[in-house]
Amino acid sequence: MGCAEERKVLYTTYILTGDAKMWWHKARAMLEAQGEVITWAMFRSSSLGKFFASHVHAAKKQVFLNLVQGNSLVYEYAIQFERLYKFYSHLTSEEWRCQRFSDGLRTNIKRILILLRITEFADLVNQATIIESLNAEDVGGVGKALSNRAASSYGNGGKGAKKGPYSRSLRQQQS
Repeated sequence: MGCAEERKVLYTTYILTGDAKMWWHKARAMLEAQGEVITWAMFRSSSLGKFFASHVHAAKKQVFLNLVQGNSLVYEYAIQFERLYKFYSHLTSEEWRCQRFSDGLRTNIKRILILLRITEFADLVNQATIIESLNAEDVGGVGKALSNRAASSYGNGGKGAKKGPYSRSLRQQQS
């Protein structure tokens, strides 16, 4: 939200509900009674410790590091990748993220993408989806429609956003 550091706790605690709201009222009272100044870092650490145990975080991080495409479609793999990426707390670059994603792709897709050296994540997913679609056409069209729909909607939620130049199949581009 771009708010000042000293306002983050106030804004965040305002929207708490249920168990989290009850926990915060008790925790805040205890901290204030001890004379603690409640900072964003303290609040974040306390709330994560209470509601998201470190062993669960570590397990999710490991799932991310071991994630591969397997039998799923590229867009399904990309969604899972992004969902788990937030658990990887080390500082990374966009290039590292692309490399990690590429490492988990099926070999028939990875072989082509290596040559392209894409360093933007959305572009990488788009190109991988197109390659997957072309591979499906080569083996009888299985999954073509779903792959094309995923290529045109990945990153914009399918909300009718302008399609990129790589959103159409190769046959559509040639005609």
